[in-house]
Amino acid sequence: MRIELPSDKRDLLLYVPEFLKLMGSRWPKRIGQLVSQHFKSPYLLKIIDDYHWLEMSIDHCEGIRLGEVDMPERNARIGAALRFVAGFVEIRNRVTERAQKELDGRLRDGLNSDTAFASLYLEVDTALKLMAKGYEVTFVDLERSGTHDLKFGIGDNFAEVECKSLTMDSGRQIRRNDFYRLIDPLHSSLMNHRRIGPGLVVVTLPKRLLSSEPFKDGLRRAICRVLERSGSRKTRWKECQIEWRDYAECFDKPIRIQEPPVYKQFQEVFGQNVHVAGAMSSDSALVVMRSEREDDTSKPWLTAMRKAASQLSGNRPGFIAVQLNDVKKEDLLLPHLRRRAGILSGALFWRYGADHVNAVQVSGYDALVANQEEYGSPAFVVPNPKPTHPIDRTLVASFLEGISDADFADALGVPRPTVNI
Repeated sequence: MRIELPSDKRDLLLYVPEFLKLMGSRWPKRIGQLVSQHFKSPYLLKIIDDYHWLEMSIDHCEGIRLGEVDMPERNARIGAALRFVAGFVEIRNRVTERAQKELDGRLRDGLNSDTAFASLYLEVDTALKLMAKGYEVTFVDLERSGTHDLKFGIGDNFAEVECKSLTMDSGRQIRRNDFYRLIDPLHSSLMNHRRIGPGLVVVTLPKRLLSSEPFKDGLRRAICRVLERSGSRKTRWKECQIEWRDYAECFDKPIRIQEPPVYKQFQEVFGQNVHVAGAMSSDSALVVMRSEREDDTSKPWLTAMRKAASQLSGNRPGFIAVQLNDVKKEDLLLPHLRRRAGILSGALFWRYGADHVNAVQVSGYDALVANQEEYGSPAFVVPNPKPTHPIDRTLVASFLEGISDADFADALGVPRPTVNI
């Protein structure tokens, strides 16, 4: 299969009605729910922005098509959403009836999931990138002709790809979704607490934050007791400790909550895996939540790659496309992320014997770039130095095309690093 999408966003808009038609009445109902939450509170807005940006962007595209809103000049989310919608429709029109039913089912499942269309986005995006390089692409898993997602190649040279999308909560003790839903009903109490001056309600969990409503209701009541002026500065709920701390106890200088570096200051005081929400003013408070059990985001990452390696046939060069849902475009240049990807990929290649995997590609779900009329999800790759099936880099340029960190930073639109990683 080869697809060449239009470059003009106005032409891509023509695919939106057909895409929405596939979901029928489910789509307006779901968008209505998201829009309602979007305007209800800043905490639910954060959930929508983190987990459901693609659905909201598609809905915005429909508004553009109907003339209700203007087309933005250069918006990476809108561009990526249009490209996804057009790619999905074109792919669906070219596969078998069985594969079409599978795709339709994945759309419906996405509407009822916290992860939404993330995994489907990765597969469509990967296929479109390969097609743009001139490869013929087959959707192996959809057509039930194999266990991996894609086969691609030119002439007689073929390779395989398995895609794995990891949620932003994989391996985390406190799921961002659960945290913001816990805080949402506390908004008025945090904005107008009865203690003197600004402060923090520090919640320390023994392990993970439970998602059950009875547990969250009990924890909310405990937080409210601490917010009462007549109440104790400390209390407990089950095994959780809740404590009031005056602002000056924790920080030497004022914090401007709107500034992006503010989260790093909380990490320095409360640990790397802290979650913060609320408001900082003369009569408001923040909730700071942490767990005594450390996050382990590496384990689900390695587990996903091992599963992907087992789904590749091993008979030809194989590639794994990993999508991290909590990574922004500037994070792709972070040394610690690159180092972790290298360590985990090395374990996959050698400790777990996945030498049929030629490389692991790492991207982010919302790590998007808008460059003139091109929109995409950038990535970096960890190659296997000694794969079972060596392949000429020029034959798989989508995965093994070299670029300096300086040029990569320019493409991302972020400051250049001081040295190459």
